[in-house]
Amino acid sequence: MKKKTILTMAVGLVLGLGFAQENMNENPNFGDFDTNADMEVDMTEFSNGMGEYSSWDLDSSGSLNSDEFNQGFWTSLDTNGDGVVSQDEWNNSLAQWGDDSTMAADLDADANSEISEEEFASYDNTAFTNFDTDANGEISETEYQEGVFGLVDTNADDMISEDEFNEAVNLLHSQDTSM
Repeated sequence: MKKKTILTMAVGLVLGLGFAQENMNENPNFGDFDTNADMEVDMTEFSNGMGEYSSWDLDSSGSLNSDEFNQGFWTSLDTNGDGVVSQDEWNNSLAQWGDDSTMAADLDADANSEISEEEFASYDNTAFTNFDTDANGEISETEYQEGVFGLVDTNADDMISEDEFNEAVNLLHSQDTSM
């Protein structure tokens, strides 16, 4: 369950938060990624549609280390920057990403309905491990893009069809929003 939750949130970061930075009042749609209008999104089009990777690469190294990944993820949760993720922030993030309540319960170790940065940092770093396919302690842009692309490309044909894209977007918007 933990792996599914983390990976769902990663897809949400791309399709929700990454896109939303430029189009705050719109949901992503297939046409935004399918720039050549051939009814398929290839890896290049998908990569061009992603927005958050470069903003998380704080040292401009071209890869994300564990600290950068966790900080980027944390910042996307703690929207008011007060050092905790409140119930409202959690619910708002779920409206963007989708999730189940399992992760919230796992993260909120002291059961106070808030997730502190320390609780977040101590959580099993499943997402980082899943994306760091060569296990070198860094997520390259290619690893990140391929990891997220693979989550959306459910039939593994190296193309994202409109149905696969819409399935991913629908998954994000259909999940339980309780903490």
